[in-house]
Amino acid sequence: MLSVPWITGVFTGGFDWRQIVLVAAWWPAYFAYTDFTQLLRVARVRRAGWWPPVVTFGAVAGVLGVWLVVMRPLLLWWAPWFAVLLGTSVALVIRRAERSWLNDGVTLTAACLMTMVAAGLGAASGRAYSWLPPGTADGRVLVAFAVVLLYFLGTAPYVKTMIRDRGRPEVYAVSVGYHGLLMVLGWFVSPWTGGLGLLLLARAAGVPKLWPKATPKAIGLAEMGISTVVTLVAILGG
Repeated sequence: MLSVPWITGVFTGGFDWRQIVLVAAWWPAYFAYTDFTQLLRVARVRRAGWWPPVVTFGAVAGVLGVWLVVMRPLLLWWAPWFAVLLGTSVALVIRRAERSWLNDGVTLTAACLMTMVAAGLGAASGRAYSWLPPGTADGRVLVAFAVVLLYFLGTAPYVKTMIRDRGRPEVYAVSVGYHGLLMVLGWFVSPWTGGLGLLLLARAAGVPKLWPKATPKAIGLAEMGISTVVTLVAILGG
């Protein structure tokens, strides 16, 4: 979730050294977010121990983020988008809805936006219009972003069918239906995305039935392989 969007953005937008600064800020920003949401979930008497990592990771991300904005001021166009998505996620955590489908959706969308952010810093980003966030004016980047986003959004219902909602037919139906629609849409884009859609549909429909007791570790390792395929298709198949 953290690596695939950035890698895809680098390859579709062209490499630029500032993308290294971006990923160096992105990882600690994510750690600060996860630690902060964990802080919100624990009892007040235990929160003091969570502040040091929040502050440390936040400071590292903040310093690198300011440096990036100084070098590429147009990155500020992305600030409202991330603020809305992460603000929504924090509000859901406060309401004890951190495992809701909505929270899955907003956090995954925020992560996948990194595809366009990284592409907008790339060597080919000069094609972007000045009134649009960097990376949004290139059709190839937009297709890559869509591939990455739709894949990761699909992991939410799929993983639920394997772990927390294992055996629930309605969740399985949502997962299979979503991936079926994804496959149909994929064939309208290219054979690459259509083939990827077929692979994801087979995995959503078959794995919960054939390996219903797969461990979280096995599921995670399988998704590493799938996400590698997704990355290649996002880069090559648009």
